[in-house]
Amino acid sequence: MNEARFRKDKEMPTLFAVSRRAGQALVEFDMIREGDRIAVAVSGGKDSLSLLHVLRDRRRVSPVKFDFTAAHIDFEFSDFNPQILIGYLEKEGFPYLVAKADSLKDEKHEDIDCFRWSWNRRKALFQLADREGFNKIAFGHHMDDIVETILLNQFYRGEIAAMKPRQELFDGKLVIIRPLAYVREEAMVRLAQELALQLTSGKKERTLSLIERVFVYMPLMHAEDIQAQRLSVGYFAELVEESRGKNPGNSHYYSYSLDYVNRHCAIVECFGRFPHRNKVLGRTSTPEEIEFLKKSGSGFLPQGRREPVGRGISDG
Repeated sequence: MNEARFRKDKEMPTLFAVSRRAGQALVEFDMIREGDRIAVAVSGGKDSLSLLHVLRDRRRVSPVKFDFTAAHIDFEFSDFNPQILIGYLEKEGFPYLVAKADSLKDEKHEDIDCFRWSWNRRKALFQLADREGFNKIAFGHHMDDIVETILLNQFYRGEIAAMKPRQELFDGKLVIIRPLAYVREEAMVRLAQELALQLTSGKKERTLSLIERVFVYMPLMHAEDIQAQRLSVGYFAELVEESRGKNPGNSHYYSYSLDYVNRHCAIVECFGRFPHRNKVLGRTSTPEEIEFLKKSGSGFLPQGRREPVGRGISDG
């Protein structure tokens, strides 16, 4: 270990620990090879930004030569300014690319559910990789994300499936890698604080544990029961208030989550169930549900209904 890196390790012990765990995953799953050009999917959150620092540290000591570039997909939502992210990347000296995507341009960020956002983002990243000559895309998913996916698939889809640390696509032309597969969520929180990431306050914050997410929040959020829905809204309202005091930089995340569960609650309050599940469950949709499902990008709030219960993004 050279003297410069030794000093860095003493100053940033969490980065060193996370980098070492990432290095283990990189080797065991053969994630990076000589000459790889990697696009790191960066959303602006703590995990993807931290991954940039981890890969830079691995590159210092790795015998394998590789390049990586931060890749951000800008859907031009009104409530996210990519210039803040760009400023951080420039300050830290990370090469970056920002690709604009118009697939969701005419819709509001608050009306986009997680699946549609993720699907469109992945598609745009695949196109960027092909266009710019990247052979790999790195995501910031950590061990808790992978375990949570396994549990959610078991409980909500009745199958055993998970995000793979390494996954080949398009006959091997493109490979998805997750270097943080061996890193726990709590370590990523400490790393974000240690790095004093610009998009967080650097203060200690409450994060949902795996148990809370899988066995408390997710079941309530997806229950076709109005009392459970209102309880879910109450939980997330508390998280929003807590984050505003302890970590203002992350309050937008919890505010978005609160808006998401608000809209779930509004649907159950209106229809008594989720019309989106009717086809899968073999249920017959009512005329009102059919009209609701026809509305592209209508999100979770049926037209003509009052605003959902609880506090929303614009409150406070």
